[in-house]
Amino acid sequence: MDKTLAVVAKAFSLALVMVMICSSTAICQDKEDEKSKGMCEQCVKDSLGSLLENPNIVVTKTPCLLCRKGDVNPLLQGKICEACAKAEGICLRCLMPMEAGWPKALDEVATPAADKIVFISDRDGENEVFIMDGDGKNPTQLTFNGANDLDPAVSPDGKFIVFTSKLDKQWDLYLTDIEGKHLRRLTRSGEPELSACWFPDGQRLLFMLQEPAGLSLCAIARDGSEMKALELPEEYKGKAVGFPDISPDGKKIAFVAGEGKAGATWEICVRDEKGEVAQLTKNKVFDSAPCWSPDGKKILYVSNSDLSKEFETDEVWVMDSNGKNAKQLTKNSFLDSNPRWSGDGKKVVFITCRDKAKEGVADIYAMDVSGKNPTNLTKAATKETSPRWVKGASGKKK
Repeated sequence: MDKTLAVVAKAFSLALVMVMICSSTAICQDKEDEKSKGMCEQCVKDSLGSLLENPNIVVTKTPCLLCRKGDVNPLLQGKICEACAKAEGICLRCLMPMEAGWPKALDEVATPAADKIVFISDRDGENEVFIMDGDGKNPTQLTFNGANDLDPAVSPDGKFIVFTSKLDKQWDLYLTDIEGKHLRRLTRSGEPELSACWFPDGQRLLFMLQEPAGLSLCAIARDGSEMKALELPEEYKGKAVGFPDISPDGKKIAFVAGEGKAGATWEICVRDEKGEVAQLTKNKVFDSAPCWSPDGKKILYVSNSDLSKEFETDEVWVMDSNGKNAKQLTKNSFLDSNPRWSGDGKKVVFITCRDKAKEGVADIYAMDVSGKNPTNLTKAATKETSPRWVKGASGKKK
């Protein structure tokens, strides 16, 4: 009896493969039909290849990553349902846009009325994008990818979040809106794309590209087009560069440069609009995560240069935008990292594990720009990282 069921199951699987082949032929012949099916030509081929290699695939349905209601077609190995794919104009499997350009539906997204904080949390088992009020209340999950999400970057108008995710087995850039109702993939280069930040015009982004030859900086349009490497002076081409942040006027780019090897140093540098680079820190330690203040006069960063401590740990520092008057804002025996300014420049949010010295646990704190009055905003038993302040509709967001 079991043998008979196995034969029937295999025959059924092969029949489904044939159905897919017929469907894909029609899709490839008619581009409009391809769009209506919600799947790009490359993903049709990839799905067929997977089915032919494994005709005994187990057919199970999973909820759509967007609407959380519609069932995803298991044979297509999709991530969203056909209805959402059609509404978003993206492939239901790879989430890449079916047409070039910025979709009109995203122009209807509104800036949040009040200040928010976007962050990453593993409270549901995976690193996902969350949002909460500026005081830490009402945390809400925005992504349900079941994969690691990293490095959220909020657009200057507070409407969109670009983040890195391993949703498709490699680290690519994705875009969602501030309410998590939309989702689309921006890159599919085959190399990890990390630590994105927005240009002040809200039309472009800058990110760190991790290639076999090392780290570099690349710019890209918000619709995923026009990817282009950022030009740096010759002496920086042999170095690993990354973790960029763009000044509020868009004229300067702060970034980290170094060899990136154990025992090597990382320093904070700034590239001006002429393409010339100035090194701001010369600590011969690990200085990273630069972040411009809303008025462009200060730069937050992380450094392990506090030599008064028995063990090296990252602390939050601030300096003038020309590298002078460096001041340490945090000082404890645990890691403090990921600092970001509030929209009005009066507060700094950062991550720390000072309250729970346990592996895999970190909280988001807020403090005055002087380093005083640190307040735990999350008080979670999980790992909260990458806080990004979102300025409400009354003003612009850094």
